[in-house]
Amino acid sequence: MSPSHVGYYFDNKAAILEYYAGWLYERVGGRLPGLRESDPEALIDRIASFRFGEGQMSTQFLGVIQEFSGLAVHDARFHDIKSEHVADWQKYFERLFERIPLGDGLTPREAGSLAHALAVGLDTNTLFDPELSREEARYLFQRALRMLAGLEDHQARDSEGGMP
Repeated sequence: MSPSHVGYYFDNKAAILEYYAGWLYERVGGRLPGLRESDPEALIDRIASFRFGEGQMSTQFLGVIQEFSGLAVHDARFHDIKSEHVADWQKYFERLFERIPLGDGLTPREAGSLAHALAVGLDTNTLFDPELSREEARYLFQRALRMLAGLEDHQARDSEGGMP
């Protein structure tokens, strides 16, 4: 594709990046597992597998998301795109916890915010902590969702203290 052809659709490089950021976030949001599953544990397993497996977020993809997050701190257009993406994830988790009786007196909104924060933190840590694999992050996220939902004893863990 020639530069003039690209210029027909986009005014500048920032417009291309803005379009690409929106497309990436839509790609993730459009593939979220449905919340119709009646078994809460099975649903949590599907969500954790989606978020940290099934080809959902490669290191390259996570790196691009991190770059866009950095841009969003200083650029109003990227801030709006990123804010919408964050709100979509938090609302998704809130709807999950509306379906599951929560432990520890949390509201679905609080549990949704915690779940999103854990997912983002674990995503970021898999990029920079060489000892945290995507599989371990999936396991930790799955356990955290179960604990938030009151489905797992806080002390439950295998004898090694790690993944089963």
